Amino acid sequence: MKARTYSTEKKAMFHYERFNHPHPRVQIRMEVMWLKSKGLKNSQIVSLVNLSENTVRKYIKEYQEALEKYFEKNPPMSIKEAAKKKFKN
Repeated sequence: MKARTYSTEKKAMFHYERFNHPHPRVQIRMEVMWLKSKGLKNSQIVSLVNLSENTVRKYIKEYQEALEKYFEKNPPMSIKEAAKKKFKN
């Protein structure tokens, strides 16, 4: 499976929201995404956050699906714009 890369801005957002989001469940999801953005494998994330592997996979998949929906509604106008948006996610 191809490793995903996350921009510095996304990593910073994940880091911030894992402590500061008002909803505890979102904090956990952001923790999962932050660890994933650091390059950890799902099995490593499972042991760190004490969630099932299915839950970790679900959180990552839901994040990816949300990005896909965003791009469907907001398609880039050029290759340059697409590359810029892709690397920000």
